[in-house]
Amino acid sequence: MTLFESVILGIVQGVTEFLPISSSGHLVISQRLFGLEEPQLFFDITVHVGTLAAVILVYWPDIGSIFRELFAYLGDRFRDEPLLGFFERPNCRLALWIAVGTIPIAVVGLTLQRLIEPLFASSLAVGFTLMVTGTVLWLTSRLKVSKKNTEKMGIRDAIWVGVVQAFALIPGISRSGVTVSAGLFRELDRELSARFSFLLMIPATIGALGAPFLSSGGHEILISQNFLLGAFAAFLTGYVALRLLLGVIRRGRFYRFAYYCWAVGGLTLIFSLLS
Repeated sequence: MTLFESVILGIVQGVTEFLPISSSGHLVISQRLFGLEEPQLFFDITVHVGTLAAVILVYWPDIGSIFRELFAYLGDRFRDEPLLGFFERPNCRLALWIAVGTIPIAVVGLTLQRLIEPLFASSLAVGFTLMVTGTVLWLTSRLKVSKKNTEKMGIRDAIWVGVVQAFALIPGISRSGVTVSAGLFRELDRELSARFSFLLMIPATIGALGAPFLSSGGHEILISQNFLLGAFAAFLTGYVALRLLLGVIRRGRFYRFAYYCWAVGGLTLIFSLLS
């Protein structure tokens, strides 16, 4: 993979990871455009480092609050009369919901990885799943404005969003698209739907990054300079894209990305069937 291809694919990853249009699907399509017939799975994972850094930067205040409250809770365990219980602390509950929501994607990733990997070589499958993503996004336009905040969020909400996130392992299914939509379907407010979606992304991405190293059997995995530049491009564009998306969600215009997914998905299906 050339330097130019790495940077372009990094930009594609950065923009599409957060915008609800499927980063994995667009990477598959872009790889076809560059003539990279074999799936570049390790490159896909490398550029996810860039988008992971972007989401951590944007949500660093929330991450810091979660850890401070967890440490405060642990410190209170040594008091004769603890000030607050675990479930009385909003950020402790949020940390638990993130852990619960991560379980489905971990189970699916470990058990069905071999079934999912061939889909990265199929632009026909990506075209179909992009159409599915568009439909899910469009359905959110039929929902009323919800007001369920962190105080009212429960374990069922976390499980629902977590299960939906597992489907995003399939290329063409947008992780941000389906998880934010899942939160809205569970009547979480817009801000919480987005925040929980992207905080849930962090452990899932870390797990995906660690899998290739564990499966390498201790053999050295080389990361080329081109891959690193691709990751940096993904970080810069991802940060901007995430900031823009959060504004779109707050204004209730999330569903408009459905038209893009339908258009790209339809064109991909047509070209795949004709080629």
